[in-house]
Amino acid sequence: MKEYGRSGSNIVNKFYQFLIPTVLSGMATSLSEFVDSIVVSQLLGTEAMSMVGMASPVMFVFAIIVILMGVGGSAVYAEYAGKLDKIKAERTFSAVLIFSVTISVVLAIVGIVFINPLSNWMCRNPELISQFTPYTVVLLLSGILIIPVSVIASFSPAFGSPQIGTVVVIISNGINLLMDVVYIRIFDAGLKGAAMATFTGNLIGLLFILIMIFRKKLAFPYTKSSLDSIRLLCEAAAKGAPASISQLGFLIKISFCNQLAMRIGGMAGITTFTLCIQSLSVVSIGVSGIVDAMVPIGATLTGQRDFKGLKALIKTVLKVQLISNILFTAFFLVFPQFFCRLFNCTGETAAAAMIGIRIFSFMFVFRGFVLVFIYYYQISNRKIYASVISCVDGFAGSTPLYAPLKKQRKINGLQVHTGLRKAARSIDRTAFALYNLIILDMSKKTNHTCC
Repeated sequence: MKEYGRSGSNIVNKFYQFLIPTVLSGMATSLSEFVDSIVVSQLLGTEAMSMVGMASPVMFVFAIIVILMGVGGSAVYAEYAGKLDKIKAERTFSAVLIFSVTISVVLAIVGIVFINPLSNWMCRNPELISQFTPYTVVLLLSGILIIPVSVIASFSPAFGSPQIGTVVVIISNGINLLMDVVYIRIFDAGLKGAAMATFTGNLIGLLFILIMIFRKKLAFPYTKSSLDSIRLLCEAAAKGAPASISQLGFLIKISFCNQLAMRIGGMAGITTFTLCIQSLSVVSIGVSGIVDAMVPIGATLTGQRDFKGLKALIKTVLKVQLISNILFTAFFLVFPQFFCRLFNCTGETAAAAMIGIRIFSFMFVFRGFVLVFIYYYQISNRKIYASVISCVDGFAGSTPLYAPLKKQRKINGLQVHTGLRKAARSIDRTAFALYNLIILDMSKKTNHTCC
């Protein structure tokens, strides 16, 4: 990857050049999750959509690996490319790809072997297990494609072809949505059909990647393993660890909330909580696109030790994400009823969901700052700062808050979501305050000017 130059304006221009394809990629992924749930709720009802929400821990595990290896690996690749060390850059990609394929197969095998306890843990309603288990099995098999395809797409900006990764995501998720209708409506596959559509979409995405590699439109710098492959893999994992810890924390929060919502709110509680999470899928369009555009540029600048360029980059990133999240928050404050109608959610459940969505939306601005700095610190080699913020944002700040709610024996959906959203908002404010303290500390260090 070539140098971006020392001019702040050149770096900002490069960021905006990367921003459009990465936002489109994030839009394809997030809107696919969003529209996929809409299609399921419209074709099979809100109960089926709630079961998709119950299985979300499986998808979060996939996301953790993609972030750990895809984001971390692409950052290491870009950093070595910035140092003009082509051999280590290629070895990094090779090690990450081999690991991603291996771990996806292992997860599928282990998940299927232990499918009964896994399904019973995620779905506490015995009446739904007969539908939930086949859906989860196909979802686990889909991971064999989801993880490698997503990792390669994550590397595409570092390869200098961000548009290819965008097209891969759009194709995969577009086919997924189309096949939802085919499998559910035409073949009457039920909830299992939604997972089959996910598998099919990622299979087509993989075929597109192979075509682009064959036509030499996408770099595929695969090379033989070497003695330092494990070290480079660990280096990639270290880069991706802070962001993946944040995702792990989100997985823990989601799992706790699903269990709690089912225990004291039944299916209505699961439905309203799922709608709050769906609103986050929409917001992630902006944040993920902004972060994905920042990572390869920031990593290259770190490799070049261009700290002035990093300062110009982070200022632009913070401004763009703030505007984006303010707009999203305003939308969900004003139009929560429209959001509920999309998912065929009505009656008392919709009333509770609208309040929950409004409370949840206040978190978006705080979380935008938190996520940007998690990724920024990891690419600028401040892993301790990134890890601390990730832990506070994830399980360390949230898990103790569930104990008081767990003692409740009976509670309505509105109270559940009000309590959970206030807890989430307080967590993100804590993380927001934490990174302000970090910024104050960093301002004293003249050797690493960042913002």
